[in-house]
Amino acid sequence: MMRRGRNGRRPASMVPTWTGGAAYGAHPPAVTGSAPPTLADDLGFTAEDDPQWTTSALTGSTRLQSLATRGVAGLLWTAIGAAVVLGLVNLGGRQPAAGPSARAGPATDKPAAPPGGCAELVVAAWLSGDTSALRSLADVGDARLPADRRRAQRTATVSTVGGDRTGVWSYTVAADVQVRTDRGWQPSTPQFFAVTLVPVTGGCAGWAAAALPAQVAGPSPIGGVNRDYPRTLASSGTPLADTLGAFFAALLTGTDGLERYLAPGAAIATVYPAPFSGVRLARLHAAAGADLGRGAEVPPDGTQVRLLATVTGRVGQDDVPMAYPVTATVRGGRWEVTAIDPVVATSPDPAPTAADPTAAAPTGGAAATAPASPGSPDPTPTGSPR
Repeated sequence: MMRRGRNGRRPASMVPTWTGGAAYGAHPPAVTGSAPPTLADDLGFTAEDDPQWTTSALTGSTRLQSLATRGVAGLLWTAIGAAVVLGLVNLGGRQPAAGPSARAGPATDKPAAPPGGCAELVVAAWLSGDTSALRSLADVGDARLPADRRRAQRTATVSTVGGDRTGVWSYTVAADVQVRTDRGWQPSTPQFFAVTLVPVTGGCAGWAAAALPAQVAGPSPIGGVNRDYPRTLASSGTPLADTLGAFFAALLTGTDGLERYLAPGAAIATVYPAPFSGVRLARLHAAAGADLGRGAEVPPDGTQVRLLATVTGRVGQDDVPMAYPVTATVRGGRWEVTAIDPVVATSPDPAPTAADPTAAAPTGGAAATAPASPGSPDPTPTGSPR
């Protein structure tokens, strides 16, 4: 039970005293007689009631918080260090997975082909009779090749076969061969030779011929290709044919007005210098299902067709045939050339090659007076749509 004075208040000795004067340079109030009443007296509060108000209690609480903070920080740094060490150990012990880049060797990878120029050098040396360049070949022996009687004006590799585990390659080399006669060197003719190359130490970039060249038949550039232009059209007398004829004439003879036959945005330039003195549209084929109109009638605007145009160019007294894959489009009621296509369209399936009975314009005699069947062109020739 706390003691109180006559007025119901506690004695001044029981009230906490202010000790901050030394720290802040202030002096505590002088105590004379009985201490004046304070807020602590009015509230009935003493140091015994709450010991945290004492200086020692405050100091203990601060030290406890500091120790706790240091302990937590130490645990965090320990955890970070352990994670780094474990990561390094895991990274160092991991083995790279075997993949395609890790596998090597002739058993799994196809060796690179030797340079084609090595086989061409062998052919050129053999044609010219240069035995010194071929002395390493056992089948040369004491043979004396005819020197300065033949020569390769140009050579080119046309095919390669091989690349198995033995590393042996067979090359087919084309050569424009000239033969020397009493009248001098005769014009060259294309001939073909087979050369086998094997890997060696040194040689031509690490390759050498296994034997002398063998003359063989050349590969044929002609095959059973099915072009995807089954419809045969008239090469003159229709708006489409007249547009194409004028277009190729301007393209190849240097005449002005090429832009008149081009669709907007078509990037086609006149060939310069002009290679031909005259040009004629010889044959014209269209893709299946193309809407070509009827006779002089032009399909609706926006119609686009793929065509194969065979053109002959006049050089002196000779005609040189060429084939152009082109795309034509209808705009403003007339045909325009959109592009010279980069490739000739082909079809994997056999395509009919018979002429389209509805495409050829009848000429002369009774055929000229016969009524036009649906889909046939107008027998009356028309001029250029321009």
